[in-house]
Amino acid sequence: MRNVVAYLLGLAVVLSPVELARAQSSEPDDRRLRRSHVTIEPLDRNKLDGARLPDELKRDLRSLIHEGIDMPVVQLRCEDKPGAVWTLRLPENGILGTKGVSGYQTKYQWEQDGPNAFSYDWHPITRVEMSRVTNTKMEGRVRARVWVDKDRRVAFEIVYRNDSTEEWVMPATWVCLIHRYAGPGKSYYRSRDRLRPTADVPAKEGVWLKWFAVKGRERFAEACGQWIGGAVDLSPGVAETPELVWRSDEPAGFEVRIGSDQAGLLGWGKWPCTDLGLVGRNLEPGGTRVYRGWLEMGIVDGAATEPPGK
Repeated sequence: MRNVVAYLLGLAVVLSPVELARAQSSEPDDRRLRRSHVTIEPLDRNKLDGARLPDELKRDLRSLIHEGIDMPVVQLRCEDKPGAVWTLRLPENGILGTKGVSGYQTKYQWEQDGPNAFSYDWHPITRVEMSRVTNTKMEGRVRARVWVDKDRRVAFEIVYRNDSTEEWVMPATWVCLIHRYAGPGKSYYRSRDRLRPTADVPAKEGVWLKWFAVKGRERFAEACGQWIGGAVDLSPGVAETPELVWRSDEPAGFEVRIGSDQAGLLGWGKWPCTDLGLVGRNLEPGGTRVYRGWLEMGIVDGAATEPPGK
């Protein structure tokens, strides 16, 4: 306890009241994750009736398809949390940092291209109007791949091609990992070598989706804040590591971590979901841009001595 008090007193001289409150609700982040085996499987919109999926997930997918939204989604399952399903949208949409969102991507066909690996080839960037954001058009194509690597990490890659006659300014892509079908849990971000609840990040009243900047990427976050339908927190050092953590209430110590060195924004929504906004340099006509990220699932060391949901 004495060390904790000393730590907080040391921060008090450099932190604002908001940052100090965040420090008080945080915890050390020095435990290693023992990665579990994860399986990947595409969600086939034509085979929902007989699919081994939670009923809630089937209802959500049918509702989206009814609205004309049929995103490229894969489902993830983990051996250490039987019965739980996560869905990963690759991508959810494309972004032009100074113009807006391309809209939900739709009608892709995943193909298996290796053990526990799937991809789809070049597909026109589609546009389905989204509410609460500024919509724009991206004239180009996109392809993606997702696989489990030798270290049990789920790796993903999204590639965009600019087929327009104009340079794309701050092109980016949104990746969304949904925990809705995996039971209750809490989300965290990393800053000052601490694990901090995303619940502590300020949000506009009535906004269901929070976004906060990754340190060093505030310019991108500020541009997005002009059109995105959620709160963007630009306070210094909000997230020093481009990664989010979702901690399950059961089993004790089970975590899902998602991140990317290209992340400019981190997000948390009421689904619940953990999101990444991956940003790249300006892209000339005819050029391509690759976005990469990863996620991992498993039990943290020392979990047996901790209560669920800590």
